[in-house]
Amino acid sequence: MDYPIQSVLFTSVKFNDQFWAPGIKTNHDITLPFTLGKCDETGRIKNFEIAGGREGDVAGYVSMWVCRKFLHNNE
Repeated sequence: MDYPIQSVLFTSVKFNDQFWAPGIKTNHDITLPFTLGKCDETGRIKNFEIAGGREGDVAGYVSMWVCRKFLHNNE
């Protein structure tokens, strides 16, 4: 049975409309750099390096939800 829709490489997809393109540009130019900067600033990137097998102590923000989950037997 032939399927009428064919897959394409995601690198071949371009958004140049007035609905999706502005939001994608904002994410690219502002949201992602700001978020990644905060991850580095607060120690989250370093924590991934530590979790990946590098030596060091975990640093930065750990949410109270995570603490409660581990302190109360993952309830």
